[in-house]
Amino acid sequence: MTKYCGIWLLITLLLGGALASAQTDCGTADRLDFPIDRNQFTMVQGYAVPSVRHQGRFHTGEDWYGGRDVSAGMLVRAIAAGRVTYSNPTAWGRDGGVVIIEHTFTDGSMVYSMFGHINDVGAAFPQQFGCVNIGDVIGSIADGVRPAPHLHFEIRTANGDTPGQGYIRETPDVVGNLSPSAFILNQQTWLRPSHVFHTAVPEGITEKPVRLRDGSLLYLDSTSTLRRALPDGRVLWRNRLEVPAVSVSAWQGQSVLAYADGTFQVIDVETGDLGERWRVSDFAPTGAPFELSGYLVFPEANNRLTAIDETRRNVVWRIDDVPPFVRTFVANEGVNAIIGLLTEDKEVLQIAGSGVIVSRTQIRHPADFADNTVGDLLVYSWGGLYSVGIDSVWRDVFSVPHGGQLGAVWRGDGGMLLFDGAILTAYDNTNTLLWQTAIPDVIGWVSLERYNGIVALISTGGTIAAIGESGTICNQAQVAPQRSHFLWQELGEDGVWRFAIANHLIGLEWGRFTQGC
Repeated sequence: MTKYCGIWLLITLLLGGALASAQTDCGTADRLDFPIDRNQFTMVQGYAVPSVRHQGRFHTGEDWYGGRDVSAGMLVRAIAAGRVTYSNPTAWGRDGGVVIIEHTFTDGSMVYSMFGHINDVGAAFPQQFGCVNIGDVIGSIADGVRPAPHLHFEIRTANGDTPGQGYIRETPDVVGNLSPSAFILNQQTWLRPSHVFHTAVPEGITEKPVRLRDGSLLYLDSTSTLRRALPDGRVLWRNRLEVPAVSVSAWQGQSVLAYADGTFQVIDVETGDLGERWRVSDFAPTGAPFELSGYLVFPEANNRLTAIDETRRNVVWRIDDVPPFVRTFVANEGVNAIIGLLTEDKEVLQIAGSGVIVSRTQIRHPADFADNTVGDLLVYSWGGLYSVGIDSVWRDVFSVPHGGQLGAVWRGDGGMLLFDGAILTAYDNTNTLLWQTAIPDVIGWVSLERYNGIVALISTGGTIAAIGESGTICNQAQVAPQRSHFLWQELGEDGVWRFAIANHLIGLEWGRFTQGC
């Protein structure tokens, strides 16, 4: 008996070593791609969607469909290098087979990609415990799948050797599943050579972060949790605030919180502890402020807009009848400033820096703002491009592409940029057309900046792009945003392009990302 136990122990050790070796030999996932061509396939059912056909149970992945009489037989490919942990052409009976692949990333993290409703017709299934490379064919979409041939695709952090059912009663994240498209899009950006850091903020970022001297970022999320993210993206500390906060800002060489009850408090950025606290009387902000010559201008309840001075202790001015707004811009400084606000109801308010509403104009479509370099406010909307002076008169600038909801405008020493939702157009300082470039698949609000002659474009839909001086798109990436519609970006002295898109804080090495320019 002892002899046989020894033999079985030896076999177990050898097999374990062989499997470990096989896993190591399969390499790391340093590139990712979708298992099908998204130009040919359409997602017909998303991740975690409850299904009427399955008694309200939740979908554990995504279903991709290539069209009537087309999907069956189309090839399915490995999304990255990895080790096959499950391979069975009959795993789901008449609904096809299942392949599961384990992927190990350079940081040591690991996920499983799962492919259902596939078979080995015209494409052999991979061997269990064998290795695959990105793009290797692992099967074809099975015929006869109900209700129509399609690929069921999952990303898991557990259960790497069971086919599963495709629908479960609890939400899929409970069992370790992730949104497949979001995972791939995000990882494609994280795995780029220009990637410096990324920090996920599931609850959504609510306002502009504060960048500290070492490149760390202080930021608030929608749950009033304050965090400090280090330059490599790791969170050094977090502080769940007892009173809801609306803002974190730089103040006299320190960082300070603004609470919804009208109090301010100094932050110890090393520990996250909170220090001196004071209250501004008759002040209760409802959202994040914008900056005006050192002042912070906050929305308050009952449609009030209130400016707090540089000391963060006094109300400078207050305006009534300012509805909730979605875009802001400040041209000029101090009392000569002109503030442009776009309200949720598409009303453009022009406000003087002294705290007086100069004009209000109802428009049909959203707008974006810029400074026309002579002190007037530029307003870019579906109706065109206008210059609005302190006299509140709207003047046509020149014939331009219409903006619509995706419209964005930027004006600086290098000229002007207009984005109409599909085409980016550049003009010089005399408003002479320089170039036009199509930027595909941009969704949501857009932020435009120009750094060292190169255009940086980000959108709430997750687009990240750099456009060179001749209009060439020299690099483009994508992330999958959730929850918030917040955008912010800046280029630091350290050459890191930091930006926030909804629930992502991202840092890219600007020189490497724009190398193609």
